[in-house]
Amino acid sequence: MLQLSRAWQRSLLRLSLLGTLLIPIQYIYFPSITHIPPSPPSAMAPPPSPSDVARTLLASKGLELQSLQVLQSLWAGYGQICRITATPKPPPSSGSTSRTNSTSASNISPPHDPQSFILKLIAPPSTTTTTSSEGHIRKILSYQVEQYFYTTLAPKLPPSIPTAQVLASMNEAHADGTITIATILSDLKQNYPVAGEKREVLTPVQVHAALDWLADFHGFWWSRVGDMDYRTLVRPPLEEVHRDDDDAPRKTVWLNGGYTYLATRLSEYTTLTHNHSSEWRRPLTQATREQVSVSELIASILVPTEKGSGSVSAEYMTLLHGDVKSENLFTSADGKTVVFYDFQYTGLGLGVC
Repeated sequence: MLQLSRAWQRSLLRLSLLGTLLIPIQYIYFPSITHIPPSPPSAMAPPPSPSDVARTLLASKGLELQSLQVLQSLWAGYGQICRITATPKPPPSSGSTSRTNSTSASNISPPHDPQSFILKLIAPPSTTTTTSSEGHIRKILSYQVEQYFYTTLAPKLPPSIPTAQVLASMNEAHADGTITIATILSDLKQNYPVAGEKREVLTPVQVHAALDWLADFHGFWWSRVGDMDYRTLVRPPLEEVHRDDDDAPRKTVWLNGGYTYLATRLSEYTTLTHNHSSEWRRPLTQATREQVSVSELIASILVPTEKGSGSVSAEYMTLLHGDVKSENLFTSADGKTVVFYDFQYTGLGLGVC
């Protein structure tokens, strides 16, 4: 790996990590993530419908589906994001229909008022699950990483670092080679009604609130990443797929967090090096005086290393959101509080993205 002067690295890292908070270490437990299924046979069942999945997950929590609205279709037909409403299942016997004093006198919604949730359903069509391409593997891994974050890591965060909360989830690899990953989350727009959308619409108040959230998030995990078992961290797709067998370690978050981590996009990088019509080929792929490209140089600086390894970057390693942009946040009406979502690329890094 390329070596830069320690003074230069320290200056860069200290500037990027201003504002982070240190909190005492606590133990983190990492359950398993379902392995990517092997290439399936030719005959496959159609992907499950969002309504069927929603009903199944809601039933496990004593709720019934009342409505479902598809908000977004995911990349390459891999699934949908839906807003659903649900109510508690009626009791076995009707009993009295009058409200109790405690319910009518409180701010709690009546027991049969609809509750709003978000369903994120990943059920790639059969035409995509047969491929072993880097892009397909990366996407499946990213959805599993995101579900792991919401089910295992998000509950550890204090209320001052808000995220969506999980109601129910499933992660199943089927006998025919298909996979279903589904998570029902709290509806963030109930308390954070303003979508970030394009960055030019953010106000200075919203920008500062977003920076505060990121500083708190990075600070919270800074003192905790040393407890992570590096064997469980998800490697780049083409490397990870070779570990995906019965003896593979349990998988948690990305070894290197971030949407544009070079080792997760080697196929795209190779294509770019041969695309002479692209304006990005020379600045990103042409070798420098160090005989490597700028892309490779940056990747060598950002690659995570274990604490205690002697690397300067290891001293500042923390957990990243992985895909920070205005489209991945909501704010309160006054813009003073922010909540981020979309944790598909959460993993280790230097707290600058």
